[in-house]
Amino acid sequence: MRLVIDFDYTLFDTACLRAKLIMALADFGITKKQFQETEKQVLKKGVYVLIEHLQQLSKISSPRVAVSDLVLAVDQVFFDLSPCVYGDAREFLEQAKQKKILITILSFGHLAFQKRKILASGLDAWADEVIVTDQPKEKIIDKWDKNDIIFINDRGQEIDKIKQKYPQLQAVWLHRKHTPYDTEPCHRADQELAKFNFNKIIN
Repeated sequence: MRLVIDFDYTLFDTACLRAKLIMALADFGITKKQFQETEKQVLKKGVYVLIEHLQQLSKISSPRVAVSDLVLAVDQVFFDLSPCVYGDAREFLEQAKQKKILITILSFGHLAFQKRKILASGLDAWADEVIVTDQPKEKIIDKWDKNDIIFINDRGQEIDKIKQKYPQLQAVWLHRKHTPYDTEPCHRADQELAKFNFNKIIN
């Protein structure tokens, strides 16, 4: 059995990280509104890149703040992101590890940024494999035995896309409330859960 688990808003509360970044940058007079507006500009390219965001914030800061100073402030945030890990996620990984179940964290996004988040969260210690990709996840899943996979994700549309291509794998929609995609529909999941539950997922 292989657990293939998404990172953002599945294992990790990304809103927690965002709040920590906003707090760190507030010391330079950067407001939450400025953070959010420049974040949207960066995301227009399709993938969030932290250094590009800091460059944008440097340009609009008043008085002007050097990018290097913003980088130093952000580095402090990434020293330890374990408080942003969902408690139920950590417990689930511990239980899966005890049962010697293969754990793969599969995350989409900017390679350096995603890897940095995962390492700072400490969740890499529970995983047998950490894969970060800027390609569709099905390209990674394609190389594994689909009959042996339990795919866990918060994105309903992503689950539907993968289940349409690989109906034989088991898909769990981790439908957390108050997250960016909690209103996104999901029609093909084998299970819908509000949080991790080992006994329901591993049956």
